[in-house]
Amino acid sequence: AAGIAYSTSIGTFCFMVTNLLGSAVLKWSGMKTIGEDCDFDSLPGLVVIFQILVPILGGIAAIMLFIPNVHQTEPLIDWKKERWYEGEKESEYETSIEDEEGSVSEMNEKGLGSEGEKNLV
Repeated sequence: AAGIAYSTSIGTFCFMVTNLLGSAVLKWSGMKTIGEDCDFDSLPGLVVIFQILVPILGGIAAIMLFIPNVHQTEPLIDWKKERWYEGEKESEYETSIEDEEGSVSEMNEKGLGSEGEKNLV
């Protein structure tokens, strides 16, 4: 429920801000939409700028800022370097790494590495 409330509130805020910015842009452009002397000459330019260029530039900036430049198989956080664990968790973490490394080295000694697995199949 909290996630839905958060998403809805962000959507409402964005809707309000875009309406206010849209009104400001229309006033700034000098476009007249009320009365007998309506003037829509600046509308094509506004559409090109605010419906095409701004979303493209904003999307490119968001991609550069928010998507990490790593492969999908690489871990995003180096837990040993960041040291986000303390006390007992640290020794448990190191033990689990040693166990994993030991089991991998034992498999390689027995010939069950990636090449050995291919021979078994």
